[in-house]
Amino acid sequence: MPSNQNYELVSLIEEAEVCFLDEIYAIIKDRTSDPYFGVEQLAECMKLSRSQLSRKFIELDGVSPGKRIRQLKLHNASQRLSVSSDPVKKVAISCGFLSYNSFWRAFYQEFHCSPTNYRALRLQNKVRSGFIWSIEVLVDDNEEFRLFVHQRAWLHKLFALLINAVDKEAIALEVISKELYMSPSQVIRKLKAALAITPMKLQQQLRLLYAADQLMHSPYSIAQIAIRAGFFDQAHFCHAFKQLFGNSPSDYKKKGSKLDYLSVLHGLLI
Repeated sequence: MPSNQNYELVSLIEEAEVCFLDEIYAIIKDRTSDPYFGVEQLAECMKLSRSQLSRKFIELDGVSPGKRIRQLKLHNASQRLSVSSDPVKKVAISCGFLSYNSFWRAFYQEFHCSPTNYRALRLQNKVRSGFIWSIEVLVDDNEEFRLFVHQRAWLHKLFALLINAVDKEAIALEVISKELYMSPSQVIRKLKAALAITPMKLQQQLRLLYAADQLMHSPYSIAQIAIRAGFFDQAHFCHAFKQLFGNSPSDYKKKGSKLDYLSVLHGLLI
């Protein structure tokens, strides 16, 4: 059993890591309008070498500092497009981009939508503040849902995390919250606000989508698929499957499906 001193040391390390990221985010947000602010300047502010900053930041945040700087600039731009009538070129310059072309390319890569179309969608109230998560979202609202997910880095990361583990051991809420740099209660609250579902329920449903794909394309039996999808017994799996799809696994397989759910989700995350 670890000693209390060890627990206290771990807590101090985690607190220092959170403070490190908070300081970086504060600096970036303060300089988002500066087109010449990049990793080199951020490293100087943090009194670290560029390589030290990149190594530590990637370890804690999962992406390079350069990518995060760009994402925060683009997030700032998306907010301005939503609330102002300024020309797109003016928004690009005010958000730290040297040219309209570089802004357009970066914006499209991030949101899968041009700045002009993004603004139009916002004006038409087609970019929502929340979805009611269901498998119908993948059929009926692909582009809208894609934009919704890409607007929220934490939600994009959550989907990637859960999808990558659909055929592995279930991920505990504590692990999810650590990966997203939130408390467990924050994760639950934010996900409920965004998709009206809890993290554990979403994880189970993604595993059921994986199981549905396996039923259509793999040689495994229903019992084997249940185990591969993380269910301890076939009865529990069949009950959960019928609740989501309205059919038992065997009936679903007989009926057939033209939709590969995880392929659709992977497409949304790219």
